[in-house]
Amino acid sequence: AARLAGNAPAREISSLASLVTLTQRLGRGANTLLGSETVGPDVASAMAKDAASFGELLRAVIDVPSQRVAV
Repeated sequence: AARLAGNAPAREISSLASLVTLTQRLGRGANTLLGSETVGPDVASAMAKDAASFGELLRAVIDVPSQRVAV
């Protein structure tokens, strides 16, 4: 919310929203792994893909300095 109020670029807001979504998906996958007696290979594969995407997005958000100009 602070980034949105601070007029952050749309791409940054979109990346942050994607991080939130991936966090929720990773949590759901972890619950499935811990709570199920049998887990399909698709769950582990989806978690690996989500973790990789999360890492890439996080690096992009951290490494790219904001283009905003101080007022």
